[in-house]
Amino acid sequence: MLPTVNHMAASYVPIKKTTEEGINVHAGWNIPSLEVKWKDSDKNNPYREEIYLRLMSRFGGSPNVKEVFACVSLLNGKCLSFAAPSVSKREQNRIFRSDIANMFKEQKSKASEDLKRKLSTRQKKEQIEKRGIVPQGYFQSPEKALVRHHRRFSSTVDNMNIMLKMRPTAEEIVEKGMVEFKGLLQMYALSEDESDQEAEETKGTDNGQDTKKTAGATAVLKKTAGKKKRRKLDAKWNEHQPAEISLTRSLLFSTTQEALRKSQQQTAKVQEEVQQVVQEIARKINRLRDESDRLVTVPNVTSKMSKQNHNT
Repeated sequence: MLPTVNHMAASYVPIKKTTEEGINVHAGWNIPSLEVKWKDSDKNNPYREEIYLRLMSRFGGSPNVKEVFACVSLLNGKCLSFAAPSVSKREQNRIFRSDIANMFKEQKSKASEDLKRKLSTRQKKEQIEKRGIVPQGYFQSPEKALVRHHRRFSSTVDNMNIMLKMRPTAEEIVEKGMVEFKGLLQMYALSEDESDQEAEETKGTDNGQDTKKTAGATAVLKKTAGKKKRRKLDAKWNEHQPAEISLTRSLLFSTTQEALRKSQQQTAKVQEEVQQVVQEIARKINRLRDESDRLVTVPNVTSKMSKQNHNT
Protein backbone atom coordinates (compact mmCIF):
# COMPACT_ATOMS: atom_id res chain seq x y z
CA MET A 1 0.00 0.00 0.00
CA LEU A 2 1.69 3.22 -1.24
CA PRO A 3 0.79 6.88 -0.73
CA THR A 4 -0.59 8.94 -3.64
CA VAL A 5 -0.29 12.65 -4.37
CA ASN A 6 -3.19 14.95 -5.16
CA HIS A 7 -3.15 15.91 -8.84
CA MET A 8 -4.22 19.51 -8.19
CA ALA A 9 -1.62 20.15 -5.50
CA ALA A 10 1.51 19.16 -7.45
CA SER A 11 3.03 20.67 -10.60
CA TYR A 12 6.06 19.40 -12.54
CA VAL A 13 8.93 21.85 -13.18
CA PRO A 14 12.05 20.51 -15.03
CA ILE A 15 15.23 21.49 -13.18
CA LYS A 16 18.74 20.50 -14.29
CA LYS A 17 20.71 19.00 -11.41
CA THR A 18 23.96 17.02 -11.13
CA THR A 19 24.47 14.15 -8.76
CA GLU A 20 27.63 13.35 -6.82
CA GLU A 21 28.51 10.65 -9.37
CA GLY A 22 28.40 13.09 -12.31
CA ILE A 23 24.92 12.13 -13.66
CA ASN A 24 22.92 14.99 -15.24
CA VAL A 25 19.29 14.60 -14.25
CA HIS A 26 16.37 16.66 -15.63
CA ALA A 27 14.00 16.01 -12.82
CA GLY A 28 12.24 18.03 -10.23
CA TRP A 29 8.84 18.21 -8.73
CA ASN A 30 7.91 21.64 -7.38
CA ILE A 31 5.30 20.61 -4.83
CA PRO A 32 3.92 23.58 -2.84
CA SER A 33 1.43 21.51 -0.90
CA LEU A 34 1.38 17.72 -0.79
CA GLU A 35 -1.75 15.92 0.21
CA VAL A 36 -0.77 12.27 0.67
CA LYS A 37 -3.62 9.81 0.72
CA TRP A 38 -3.34 6.07 1.33
CA LYS A 39 -5.30 3.63 -0.76
CA ASP A 40 -5.74 -0.11 -0.57
CA SER A 41 -4.60 -0.68 -4.16
CA ASP A 42 -2.50 1.63 -6.36
CA LYS A 43 -2.16 -0.57 -9.46
CA ASN A 44 -3.76 2.06 -11.69
CA ASN A 45 -1.89 4.97 -10.16
CA PRO A 46 -1.49 7.64 -12.93
CA TYR A 47 1.36 9.43 -11.14
CA ARG A 48 3.42 6.30 -10.87
CA GLU A 49 2.97 5.49 -14.55
CA GLU A 50 3.73 9.07 -15.51
CA ILE A 51 6.93 9.10 -13.47
CA TYR A 52 8.06 5.79 -14.94
CA LEU A 53 7.36 6.97 -18.51
CA ARG A 54 9.26 10.21 -17.92
CA LEU A 55 12.22 8.25 -16.58
CA MET A 56 12.13 5.93 -19.59
CA SER A 57 12.05 8.88 -22.00
CA ARG A 58 14.85 10.67 -20.14
CA PHE A 59 17.30 7.77 -19.89
CA GLY A 60 16.37 6.14 -23.20
CA GLY A 61 15.23 2.89 -21.64
CA SER A 62 14.94 1.24 -18.29
CA PRO A 63 17.09 3.31 -15.87
CA ASN A 64 19.81 1.82 -13.73
CA VAL A 65 19.59 1.51 -9.99
CA LYS A 66 22.21 4.23 -9.48
CA GLU A 67 20.33 6.67 -11.69
CA VAL A 68 17.02 6.02 -9.95
CA PHE A 69 18.46 6.45 -6.49
CA ALA A 70 20.34 9.59 -7.62
CA CYS A 71 17.01 11.10 -8.70
CA VAL A 72 15.41 10.03 -5.45
CA SER A 73 18.20 11.60 -3.37
CA LEU A 74 17.92 14.89 -5.32
CA LEU A 75 14.17 15.10 -4.86
CA ASN A 76 14.34 14.07 -1.19
CA GLY A 77 12.25 11.02 -1.93
CA LYS A 78 9.25 13.00 -3.27
CA CYS A 79 7.05 11.37 -5.88
CA LEU A 80 9.86 9.19 -7.36
CA SER A 81 9.71 6.95 -4.31
CA PHE A 82 6.56 5.44 -5.84
CA ALA A 83 8.46 4.12 -8.88
CA ALA A 84 11.82 3.39 -7.22
CA PRO A 85 11.02 0.03 -5.53
CA SER A 86 9.76 -1.74 -8.66
CA VAL A 87 12.49 -0.30 -10.88
CA SER A 88 15.27 -1.17 -8.44
CA LYS A 89 14.27 -4.84 -8.21
CA ARG A 90 14.15 -5.20 -11.96
CA GLU A 91 17.49 -3.47 -12.42
CA GLN A 92 19.09 -5.45 -9.64
CA ASN A 93 18.07 -8.71 -11.31
CA ARG A 94 19.35 -7.47 -14.66
CA ILE A 95 22.68 -6.33 -13.21
CA PHE A 96 23.08 -9.61 -11.35
CA ARG A 97 22.50 -11.59 -14.55
CA SER A 98 24.87 -9.39 -16.55
CA ASP A 99 27.59 -9.73 -13.90
CA ILE A 100 27.29 -13.52 -13.95
CA ALA A 101 27.41 -13.55 -17.76
CA ASN A 102 30.50 -11.32 -17.76
CA MET A 103 32.15 -13.55 -15.17
CA PHE A 104 31.53 -16.64 -17.32
CA LYS A 105 32.84 -14.81 -20.39
CA GLU A 106 36.04 -13.84 -18.58
CA GLN A 107 36.56 -17.40 -17.36
CA LYS A 108 35.99 -18.74 -20.90
CA SER A 109 38.41 -16.27 -22.44
CA LYS A 110 41.05 -17.03 -19.81
CA ALA A 111 40.67 -20.80 -20.31
CA SER A 112 40.89 -20.42 -24.10
CA GLU A 113 44.04 -18.27 -23.80
CA ASP A 114 45.66 -20.83 -21.49
CA LEU A 115 44.82 -23.65 -23.90
CA LYS A 116 46.20 -21.74 -26.88
CA ARG A 117 49.41 -20.98 -25.00
CA LYS A 118 49.87 -24.62 -23.97
CA LEU A 119 49.08 -25.87 -27.48
CA SER A 120 51.59 -23.44 -28.97
CA THR A 121 54.35 -24.76 -26.67
CA ARG A 122 53.38 -28.41 -27.13
CA GLN A 123 55.82 -30.54 -29.09
CA LYS A 124 54.91 -31.93 -32.48
CA LYS A 125 54.81 -35.61 -33.40
CA GLU A 126 58.01 -35.38 -35.43
CA GLN A 127 59.88 -33.75 -32.53
CA ILE A 128 58.69 -36.47 -30.13
CA GLU A 129 59.91 -39.18 -32.51
CA LYS A 130 63.27 -37.44 -33.06
CA ARG A 131 63.88 -37.14 -29.33
CA GLY A 132 63.33 -40.88 -28.96
CA ILE A 133 60.37 -40.65 -26.59
CA VAL A 134 58.47 -43.00 -28.92
CA PRO A 135 59.84 -45.15 -31.76
CA GLN A 136 59.78 -43.95 -35.34
CA GLY A 137 56.38 -44.30 -37.03
CA TYR A 138 54.56 -44.80 -33.71
CA PHE A 139 51.76 -42.35 -34.58
CA GLN A 140 51.07 -44.04 -37.96
CA SER A 141 51.13 -47.69 -36.83
CA PRO A 142 52.12 -48.26 -33.18
CA GLU A 143 52.23 -52.07 -33.36
CA LYS A 144 54.64 -52.14 -36.30
CA ALA A 145 56.77 -49.42 -34.73
CA LEU A 146 57.09 -51.36 -31.47
CA VAL A 147 57.98 -54.58 -33.30
CA ARG A 148 60.61 -52.75 -35.35
CA HIS A 149 61.99 -51.09 -32.21
CA HIS A 150 62.34 -54.41 -30.37
CA ARG A 151 63.95 -56.02 -33.41
CA ARG A 152 66.50 -53.24 -33.71
CA PHE A 153 67.22 -53.35 -29.99
CA SER A 154 67.82 -57.09 -30.11
CA SER A 155 70.04 -56.76 -33.18
CA THR A 156 72.15 -54.06 -31.51
CA VAL A 157 72.51 -56.24 -28.41
CA ASP A 158 73.62 -59.17 -30.58
CA ASN A 159 76.16 -56.97 -32.36
CA MET A 160 77.54 -55.78 -29.04
CA ASN A 161 77.86 -59.35 -27.79
CA ILE A 162 79.73 -60.34 -30.96
CA MET A 163 82.10 -57.40 -30.65
CA LEU A 164 82.71 -58.17 -26.98
CA LYS A 165 83.64 -61.74 -27.87
CA MET A 166 86.06 -60.46 -30.47
CA ARG A 167 87.66 -58.12 -27.95
CA PRO A 168 91.37 -58.93 -27.38
CA THR A 169 92.48 -60.39 -24.08
CA ALA A 170 94.96 -58.87 -21.66
CA GLU A 171 97.76 -61.17 -22.84
CA GLU A 172 97.22 -60.12 -26.48
CA ILE A 173 97.32 -56.45 -25.51
CA VAL A 174 100.63 -56.98 -23.68
CA GLU A 175 102.10 -58.94 -26.62
CA LYS A 176 101.22 -56.16 -29.06
CA GLY A 177 102.99 -53.67 -26.81
CA MET A 178 99.98 -51.44 -26.26
CA VAL A 179 100.33 -51.69 -22.46
CA GLU A 180 103.26 -52.76 -20.32
CA PHE A 181 102.88 -55.75 -18.06
CA LYS A 182 103.70 -53.75 -14.92
CA GLY A 183 100.98 -51.23 -15.66
CA LEU A 184 98.50 -54.04 -16.24
CA LEU A 185 99.40 -55.60 -12.89
CA GLN A 186 98.98 -52.24 -11.17
CA MET A 187 95.54 -51.85 -12.74
CA TYR A 188 94.46 -55.27 -11.48
CA ALA A 189 95.88 -54.53 -8.02
CA LEU A 190 94.03 -51.20 -7.83
CA SER A 191 90.75 -52.80 -8.87
CA GLU A 192 91.17 -55.50 -6.23
CA ASP A 193 91.99 -52.91 -3.57
CA GLU A 194 88.88 -50.92 -4.50
CA SER A 195 86.71 -54.05 -4.29
CA ASP A 196 88.19 -54.83 -0.86
CA GLN A 197 87.56 -51.28 0.26
CA GLU A 198 83.94 -51.40 -0.89
CA ALA A 199 83.43 -54.69 0.93
CA GLU A 200 84.90 -53.22 4.10
CA GLU A 201 82.69 -50.13 3.79
CA THR A 202 79.56 -52.27 3.45
CA LYS A 203 80.61 -54.26 6.48
CA GLY A 204 81.22 -51.03 8.36
CA THR A 205 77.76 -49.67 7.55
CA ASP A 206 76.22 -52.92 8.79
CA ASN A 207 78.18 -52.92 12.03
CA GLY A 208 77.49 -49.26 12.82
CA GLN A 209 79.58 -47.88 15.65
CA ASP A 210 81.90 -50.91 15.78
CA THR A 211 83.58 -49.79 12.54
CA LYS A 212 84.84 -46.59 14.16
CA LYS A 213 86.74 -48.60 16.75
CA THR A 214 88.27 -51.01 14.22
CA ALA A 215 89.13 -48.45 11.52
CA GLY A 216 92.89 -48.64 12.12
CA ALA A 217 92.88 -52.44 12.17
CA THR A 218 91.00 -52.67 8.86
CA ALA A 219 93.45 -50.27 7.21
CA VAL A 220 96.39 -52.42 8.27
CA LEU A 221 94.63 -55.58 7.07
CA LYS A 222 93.92 -54.01 3.68
CA LYS A 223 97.56 -53.08 3.21
CA THR A 224 98.79 -56.55 4.12
CA ALA A 225 96.19 -58.22 1.88
CA GLY A 226 97.22 -56.01 -1.07
CA LYS A 227 100.89 -56.86 -0.55
CA LYS A 228 100.14 -60.59 -0.41
CA LYS A 229 98.15 -60.43 -3.66
CA ARG A 230 100.92 -58.55 -5.43
CA ARG A 231 103.48 -61.11 -4.26
CA LYS A 232 101.32 -63.96 -5.57
CA LEU A 233 100.97 -62.28 -8.96
CA ASP A 234 104.72 -61.66 -9.16
CA ALA A 235 105.40 -65.30 -8.30
CA LYS A 236 103.04 -66.50 -11.05
CA TRP A 237 104.67 -64.20 -13.58
CA ASN A 238 108.13 -65.44 -12.60
CA GLU A 239 106.99 -69.04 -13.06
CA HIS A 240 105.73 -68.34 -16.58
CA GLN A 241 108.83 -66.37 -17.62
CA PRO A 242 111.05 -68.09 -20.19
CA ALA A 243 114.29 -69.54 -18.80
CA GLU A 244 117.63 -68.11 -19.85
CA ILE A 245 119.19 -70.15 -22.63
CA SER A 246 122.62 -70.25 -24.12
CA LEU A 247 123.68 -68.56 -27.36
CA THR A 248 124.09 -71.81 -29.25
CA ARG A 249 120.63 -73.00 -28.44
CA SER A 250 119.21 -69.65 -29.44
CA LEU A 251 121.00 -69.86 -32.76
CA LEU A 252 119.78 -73.40 -33.31
CA PHE A 253 116.18 -72.55 -32.62
CA SER A 254 116.16 -69.12 -34.29
CA THR A 255 114.36 -70.57 -37.29
CA THR A 256 111.59 -71.93 -35.10
CA GLN A 257 111.20 -68.57 -33.40
CA GLU A 258 110.93 -66.83 -36.75
CA ALA A 259 108.33 -69.35 -37.88
CA LEU A 260 106.35 -68.76 -34.71
CA ARG A 261 106.49 -65.01 -35.23
CA LYS A 262 105.33 -65.36 -38.82
CA SER A 263 102.50 -67.62 -37.77
CA GLN A 264 101.48 -65.13 -35.09
CA GLN A 265 101.50 -62.32 -37.63
CA GLN A 266 99.44 -64.37 -40.06
CA THR A 267 96.92 -65.27 -37.37
CA ALA A 268 96.65 -61.60 -36.39
CA LYS A 269 96.02 -60.63 -40.02
CA VAL A 270 93.41 -63.35 -40.38
CA GLN A 271 91.70 -62.16 -37.22
CA GLU A 272 91.59 -58.59 -38.54
CA GLU A 273 90.17 -59.78 -41.87
CA VAL A 274 87.53 -61.83 -40.07
CA GLN A 275 86.60 -58.81 -37.97
CA GLN A 276 86.24 -56.67 -41.09
CA VAL A 277 84.08 -59.31 -42.76
CA VAL A 278 81.85 -59.58 -39.70
CA GLN A 279 81.48 -55.81 -39.55
CA GLU A 280 80.56 -55.62 -43.24
CA ILE A 281 77.99 -58.39 -42.78
CA ALA A 282 76.49 -56.53 -39.81
CA ARG A 283 76.26 -53.32 -41.88
CA LYS A 284 74.55 -55.13 -44.73
CA ILE A 285 72.09 -56.72 -42.31
CA ASN A 286 71.29 -53.30 -40.86
CA ARG A 287 70.75 -51.88 -44.35
CA LEU A 288 68.43 -54.75 -45.27
CA ARG A 289 66.50 -54.24 -42.04
CA ASP A 290 66.09 -50.51 -42.72
CA GLU A 291 64.94 -51.18 -46.28
CA SER A 292 62.39 -53.75 -45.08
CA ASP A 293 61.08 -51.31 -42.49
CA ARG A 294 60.79 -48.58 -45.10
CA LEU A 295 58.90 -50.88 -47.44
CA VAL A 296 56.51 -51.86 -44.66
CA THR A 297 55.76 -48.28 -43.58
CA VAL A 298 55.65 -46.64 -47.01
CA PRO A 299 52.56 -47.54 -49.12
CA ASN A 300 52.97 -50.03 -51.91
CA VAL A 301 54.49 -47.95 -54.69
CA THR A 302 54.82 -50.79 -57.16
CA SER A 303 51.08 -51.40 -57.17
CA LYS A 304 50.47 -47.74 -57.98
CA MET A 305 53.02 -47.78 -60.80
CA SER A 306 51.49 -50.92 -62.26
CA LYS A 307 48.03 -49.34 -62.16
CA GLN A 308 49.34 -46.21 -63.91
CA ASN A 309 51.03 -48.30 -66.60
CA HIS A 310 47.84 -50.30 -67.07
CA ASN A 311 45.77 -47.14 -67.45
CA THR A 312 48.22 -45.68 -69.97
